[in-house]
Amino acid sequence: MELALWLQINRSAGTATRHDLEEALISICLQYDSHKTLAEASAKERDEARHNADAFCTTCAPLPGCWPNAGATPLAFCT
Repeated sequence: MELALWLQINRSAGTATRHDLEEALISICLQYDSHKTLAEASAKERDEARHNADAFCTTCAPLPGCWPNAGATPLAFCT
């Protein structure tokens, strides 16, 4: 739900780069798992959040509603 809200607020056109998504997901993971901001988190917590964000993007990319635009870096999402 947090990612959908982030997309609606920050990328209302429905597109975001993988980097944008990973950065948002890292913050979401840290808030959810440790109740910390990026600045407050330890290196281990940031690495774990980064790993989770990467895994989410890798897993979700081929799913319906999430697809890479042909020849472009932005990803389109149906929210």
